[in-house]
Amino acid sequence: MDQALATQKSGDKPLCVVTDVDDTLILHPDYWGSMIATKHDAFDDPLWDEHIKHDKLMTVLVDTSNKEKVQKQIARDRTIAVYLGDSLNDFQRVYYVKDVDQRNALMEKDKELFGRKFVILPNPTDGHWVRAIFGESEPAPTKQNRQTWKKAAEKQQSRGIREHMGK
Repeated sequence: MDQALATQKSGDKPLCVVTDVDDTLILHPDYWGSMIATKHDAFDDPLWDEHIKHDKLMTVLVDTSNKEKVQKQIARDRTIAVYLGDSLNDFQRVYYVKDVDQRNALMEKDKELFGRKFVILPNPTDGHWVRAIFGESEPAPTKQNRQTWKKAAEKQQSRGIREHMGK
């Protein structure tokens, strides 16, 4: 952002930061807690959509996770100085591929942008954290998976309490 500000000239489009918000800047522990308490799947799109509608502060994409259309609209009137996100897909749709080698090649091509134009922030509740628990990002809605999800949440909660109490 400092570099963008330093090179900004009179008459240039205003600068802005484009960011993914859910579970990147705003955490939703009440949503995740209710999912576990009500024995819903690890993630439920309709329940998420209902939960997030209560926030009037942002543009909410309900029918798609593709942010590219909104990003292009923003870029018409503003210069995007920095993108913030918890996934490569928050920066460019081109990263939305399943092949690891292809994704690595795309990252290598754009390596100069990371840490400058593309800033990755940790996400403690989604994506690779879910994959680390289940071995996949969207586990089947089974009784066993719900129990695994609950144990992982309880383990993390206990760990946090112990660390807070210095034990």
